[in-house]
Amino acid sequence: MSKTIIGLFDSRTEAEKVVQELVGSGINRQDVSIVATDSQAQQDLDLSPYRTLGIPDLEARSYAEAVRRGATLLCIRTEEQLVDRATDILERHGAIDIDQRAAQWSAAACTDLKEGEVRLPVVEEELQVGKRQVRRGGVRVVRYVTETPVEEKVQLREEHIKVDRHPVNRPASEVDLASLRDSTLEVTETAEEAVVSKQARVVEEVVIGKEVAERTETVRDTVRRTEVEVEDLGTALAKDKRYSSSDWSVVEPEARRRWEESHQGAWEDFKDSVRSTWEKVRGQPSVRKGKSG
Repeated sequence: MSKTIIGLFDSRTEAEKVVQELVGSGINRQDVSIVATDSQAQQDLDLSPYRTLGIPDLEARSYAEAVRRGATLLCIRTEEQLVDRATDILERHGAIDIDQRAAQWSAAACTDLKEGEVRLPVVEEELQVGKRQVRRGGVRVVRYVTETPVEEKVQLREEHIKVDRHPVNRPASEVDLASLRDSTLEVTETAEEAVVSKQARVVEEVVIGKEVAERTETVRDTVRRTEVEVEDLGTALAKDKRYSSSDWSVVEPEARRRWEESHQGAWEDFKDSVRSTWEKVRGQPSVRKGKSG
């Protein structure tokens, strides 16, 4: 049974070296596929090459992103007895751990922010419908031999020797005199007997086949998506009736608690901006004494 092994490398040159060693180890060159790109331009990910290689879409997205960023992917289809040999070659040449690389991309995306910016990922599920074969039923055909008594009538002929003696009184002829010597006469009886033979004949054929019918089935499910609702904290506090007549010194602890629950970044770096918005919405700027705490 053939197995599929995926190897990812940062450079095309390194991937070509791996291909040469794989071929030298006994793997057919036609069983090694290379997926690479010469451009790192921003574009939609094309998953079709990976689907052709039998890679599931969830993994294919990560591999496609790696290739878009300049990596080279090797897909090896080989017999089970060569799997360990091929895997060892990939590991010795430093094949990329795609899960680890994807985590690095996510971490880099989170840190690539300007001061005061917060990135919230929007995650959306896709409904992927595939097909699989299931056993619905079948026919079991058993062939066995039966014996049926039969009979036929046949006319048989038999011979039986009959010896009759008749009294005779006549002069002996020359022929009679010639037979006046010792002699033996043998007469054989014959009889017919039934001879049975059998001849097999095909009298019926049973043909077993399948009829294929196609049907359309509607698959219904639900997919999830992260919705991000942007709410200005200062505006929300200014509209909160519980704090309609409160001073900032009363509002600030609640503002800080909300900020730290749902925002990144230190409260001390953003509290002046929140307070400014709060005062603006209220339309009643407060008089600050010294530096706000």
